[in-house]
Amino acid sequence: MQGASVRKLTCGAVLVAMQIVLARFCGIQVNEGLRLSFEGIPILLAGIWLGPLWGMIVGCVADVLGTIISGYGVYFPLLTVGPMLLGGLGGYGARLLSAKGGGGWRGTFGLIAAIVVAEAVNSLLYGTWALTLYYSIILGQEMPFHVLFLARISTKPISIVAETLAVWSIHRLASRPLAALLARTGVSARSTMRLRQGSKHHEL
Repeated sequence: MQGASVRKLTCGAVLVAMQIVLARFCGIQVNEGLRLSFEGIPILLAGIWLGPLWGMIVGCVADVLGTIISGYGVYFPLLTVGPMLLGGLGGYGARLLSAKGGGGWRGTFGLIAAIVVAEAVNSLLYGTWALTLYYSIILGQEMPFHVLFLARISTKPISIVAETLAVWSIHRLASRPLAALLARTGVSARSTMRLRQGSKHHEL
């Protein structure tokens, strides 16, 4: 059991490091409220592979450490909730919808739907609302929700589609080896079975 926890912690730490690199060093910071990157991929994978709670933990730790390391902007706790929602909703949705869909294309569709919903809630809804507060409280500028929403919707759908395809592809390739690794280290049968089923879902 202790070995399983260590493996999960190690996997989570690797995903945190990946998120920081993608968000802070491979992304494009357009302004204080808009960053173009693929930072959601490791967080979604954490939720799908390790469970919703770990997805939230990875999202939280990555956002806090990334802000400290990059030194860009002022840390605003409400913005950290966004990555946590992404990991939690993505992991829970994938577990629920993918399992209900069974094998084949239904399972694949369930996984993709879970990712898209989590991305939309985080990027377009909650993330936009949190940014309006960031502009108002931290920057002292009034930014109406609809103005920021229209600005983000011009780019976010593209990144959502790209991240969804990337997460699905990585999960399809890595879920079976990861399930075997977790099984050898004593991770719960439920987690291992979920990953094995995930690999079967995508054998179209």
